[in-house]
Amino acid sequence: MSTEALLLAALAWAVYPAWLLAGALDFVCHRAMRIERNAGTRESGWHLVQLALVGVPIVLGLFLEITALLLAIALAALVLHTLAAYADTRVAAARRAIPPFEQHVHAALDALPAVALGIVAVLHWPQAAALAGLADGDWTLRPRATPLPWTAVAAVLGPAFVLAIVPAWLEWRRCRRFALARQVAGDRRT
Repeated sequence: MSTEALLLAALAWAVYPAWLLAGALDFVCHRAMRIERNAGTRESGWHLVQLALVGVPIVLGLFLEITALLLAIALAALVLHTLAAYADTRVAAARRAIPPFEQHVHAALDALPAVALGIVAVLHWPQAAALAGLADGDWTLRPRATPLPWTAVAAVLGPAFVLAIVPAWLEWRRCRRFALARQVAGDRRT
C-alpha cells in the first residue's frame, strides 16, 4: 500500500471517525452537566461557532481542489477554532465544573483537526509548501477537476450531520428554551 493510500485510510478510518466520536461525546457531557442551567446559550453558541469553523473547510475540501488558498483558509479556520475553543472553555469554567473526562474529550477535539489538516497538507505537499513560500502554489478556489463520488461525500457529511450538527442544534435549542423559560419566570415575579 502506498504512503498516500495509508494517509487517506488513516484520515478516513481513524482521524475523522475519532473526531466525530469526540464531538458526540462532548455533547453527551454537556447534556450530563445540564449546561442549559449554567453556561447556557453562551457556551452552546461557542459550540456552534467551532462547528462552523471546522465544517466550512471540510465542505470546501469535498467540492474544491486542494489548493494553497484552500489550505490557507483551513489553517486560518483551525487557528480561529483554537481561539474559539479557548473562549468556550473560559465561559464554561466560569459557570460550571468541567470534569476530567470532558477535559480529555476537549483535548481530542483540539488535536484531531490539526492532525487532519496535517494529513491533507502532506497529501498536497506542493500546495502546502506554497504557504511557507517554499514553492509556487495555486491561489485560487475552483471545483474539483474530478468530483468526489456522491458516496464519499455522503460518507463524510452523513455522520457529521448525525453526530455533530443535530446534537449542536438540539443543545442550542435546549439552552435557548431554558433561557426563555427563565426569563418568562423572572418576568412573572416582577
